[in-house]
Amino acid sequence: MGPDDEWKGIVLVIICCAVFITMHLNMKKSSLSKTFL
Repeated sequence: MGPDDEWKGIVLVIICCAVFITMHLNMKKSSLSKTFL
């Protein structure tokens, strides 16, 4: 594993975290709108 592979792994983890957070926030928003409606 070279430094390039290490960077790819770090970028992958960051992307996964970002996707998870956005999905979590979207779920929170939809559940909030459901309770208000």
